[in-house]
Amino acid sequence: MKLSETKKIHYRKFFWYFYGIIFMLSGVINLIEKGEFYWSFSIQFILGFVTVVLNFIGKLETKTN
Repeated sequence: MKLSETKKIHYRKFFWYFYGIIFMLSGVINLIEKGEFYWSFSIQFILGFVTVVLNFIGKLETKTN
């Protein structure tokens, strides 16, 4: 696609925020539905949270040549 680099960066940031939040929500909903503590859903929540935090501080940005 022929988009400016600023739009590509904006879309990538939006994607990672969306992905991280959906991952976190999925983990929380699964924990609530099961009624018990499962490590897999906790790890899913933690990975979603880490994705959002890394995106916020700018560590998920790709470097262009």
